[in-house]
Amino acid sequence: MENLKQDQSQQTTPQPAVEEPIPPATPQPATQPLALESKPKNPYFLPILLFLIILLLGGALLFAYFTFLKPEKVVSQPRVPSEAKETSLVRAGEVIDKRVLTELCSDCLFYRVERKGDQLPSDSIIRAKRDNQVYELPSEFNKLLVEYNNDLTNTKSLIVAKSYILVSRPDNLSDIVFVDGPSDIPTTTKEGVKGPTIYADRIHPAVVTPAQNGFQVRIVAWSPLNGVLDEWEFEIINNQIQKVRRQIIDIGVGDFVPDVDSEAPTPGTEAIGYPPMFK
Repeated sequence: MENLKQDQSQQTTPQPAVEEPIPPATPQPATQPLALESKPKNPYFLPILLFLIILLLGGALLFAYFTFLKPEKVVSQPRVPSEAKETSLVRAGEVIDKRVLTELCSDCLFYRVERKGDQLPSDSIIRAKRDNQVYELPSEFNKLLVEYNNDLTNTKSLIVAKSYILVSRPDNLSDIVFVDGPSDIPTTTKEGVKGPTIYADRIHPAVVTPAQNGFQVRIVAWSPLNGVLDEWEFEIINNQIQKVRRQIIDIGVGDFVPDVDSEAPTPGTEAIGYPPMFK
């Protein structure tokens, strides 16, 4: 009996539980907040930005200068000869820079002088100075030709004719245009303006025709002053202008400006001149 109890007690005595070892936890990487990637600063950023600002300001100033404040171009002109100041009929005027006149006499100084009083029909005249010689134009035009030009060619004869036209109209010589066709005359839609195309049969390129001992030259010219359209004919014999004929084709042609200070020529009128010959 006792043995049975011992056996039961042995069976009912609790046995200590055997704990299984817990494997060590695997360390997880710590989660950190994402940080923005910082880039190294560009050391040239500020200088470049400053340069661009200066460039923009400089461009704006230049634009304003040339748009609103640009001064008129000052052209240095040669000294007007003293003889223009000493004469009783004229006073010193401006030097003329006209390519045709330069081609006529490259070492001549052409200048315009204004008359004093009403002794003569024009308000101004043209003079040319070469070395110590002064020529009053157009009255001494042939004298200048003989002393400066030994032999005239076709091309030179055309330059001579154009130069004579310029010095014959000193009051508006800078505006005279030698035309080859109607398209050379500026036009406008203003009321009262005559379109140059209606004179297409009268407007022609300059013509130089060989003649005995010289040339005949025909030129059409236009001036915005009163819109004068005229034709000129020259007889150049022995290196001198022997005869000049001018015919007023019409006035008020093209984009013209009325001359309120003088009377406009009469259309259709013709004038023939014989410049003094130089022996």
